Amino acid sequence: MTHSNPDTTRGLETARGHIARLRAALAAPTPQTIEECLPGLVEAAGCLERVQKAVAAGDRDIVFELRALERDLAGARQLIARGAAFYRGWANVLGSAAGYTPSGEATALPAAGKISVQG
Repeated sequence: MTHSNPDTTRGLETARGHIARLRAALAAPTPQTIEECLPGLVEAAGCLERVQKAVAAGDRDIVFELRALERDLAGARQLIARGAAFYRGWANVLGSAAGYTPSGEATALPAAGKISVQG
């Protein structure tokens, strides 16, 4: 069994920090707060690639930190899922104000599409 590389541990801590900022942004979301999280999430992905290599090389001590990261990600997933459910429900309420379909469902609202490309 090998001991965790301090760089790998710091990488996980960095990734968890970025995910914590994402979770905070998801708790009170605005397009700006979510957008501000994106560079950190890219960095977190790079950190996780290094962690993946450490695990592949036999670093088993990192498992506890990976489980903590998994819990952080589960929290972010729940916030995203709840936010999506909220907005789907809100769309149904707004659609019902516009009328109903012959099957009794609320009228679907037209989706406003927007594409943003950088780089």
